[in-house]
Amino acid sequence: AQPVTARWTSRPRNSGLSDDVDDDSDDDALPVVDPEKEGAMLFLGDYVDRGARSCEVLLYLFALKVRHPRKVHLLRGNHESRNCTGHFGFRDECRAKYGVGAYHACCRAFEAMPLAAVASTALGDVFCCHGG
Repeated sequence: AQPVTARWTSRPRNSGLSDDVDDDSDDDALPVVDPEKEGAMLFLGDYVDRGARSCEVLLYLFALKVRHPRKVHLLRGNHESRNCTGHFGFRDECRAKYGVGAYHACCRAFEAMPLAAVASTALGDVFCCHGG
């Protein structure tokens, strides 16, 4: 598990913050990001429960994290919990596509995510967390 609050160093024009990465648009493609070109990225949570492709959004972000462990950082939002995923549909989607074991593995991954980060920027430290 990662610490509850993580330290993240940002460089101007070489980093990004992202909130609400989800699939609630009509577009069939997920946004393609390349941390090698775009720099370090901090995602602020709510990766699931937003549409029919929550599993794919989450797996894409996990793949980015595995491929770029020092450049991709995932914080836990309020939807990354057993309560929200059960109520808003991620549990059912995950069970239907990959089985109950995959759902429980996702929940364990959520529980290991930090809740907040302190981003060190040229303008000073910035507290970052999901606002939901």
